Amino acid sequence: MEQITRRGCMAVAVAGMALSAAGTGSRAATGGSDPQSLAGLAKAKGLTGFGNAIGGVDQPGSAFSDLGARQIQLAECNILVPENELKWTAVHPSPKQFDFHGADVLVDWAEQNGMKIRGHNLLWLRPDRNSDWLNNYDFGARPGTEAERLLRSLNGLKPSTRKRFKTLQKEGTAHDF
Repeated sequence: MEQITRRGCMAVAVAGMALSAAGTGSRAATGGSDPQSLAGLAKAKGLTGFGNAIGGVDQPGSAFSDLGARQIQLAECNILVPENELKWTAVHPSPKQFDFHGADVLVDWAEQNGMKIRGHNLLWLRPDRNSDWLNNYDFGARPGTEAERLLRSLNGLKPSTRKRFKTLQKEGTAHDF
């Protein structure tokens, strides 16, 4: 007799969800909307919901490129936490360059599926998680003041780049710099 594994069970569950959605012709339910999902159980305890980190936009083999992982995210979670797509290495790779492609893909997918977004770790004290230019940046004699000025410079971004910040501000999940 073949041994049952968690991975096998999840594969069957995801296949069942896909067949169910295909059979009804309807769009997938809002992320974590089932009362027995992890999000539903969290809400029943008075929490906002349940989230999971997912990412790797445009990276083969990543969680986001794996349909099964995305189906589990939709079934169990109502909050999406981008893995690295909102970290400075991704969105601000050089002093004059911004790239929100990965973040936009995740935010669009989350919004299409009724999920909230939780950004985290604007700045890590780990050199491998920051852009080289930031690791080597001279914060001068008053590093706190210079760091605040640097963060406030995000207000100077063109409107299309700031769109995501404004969306998060309206939801009360981000603060203006």
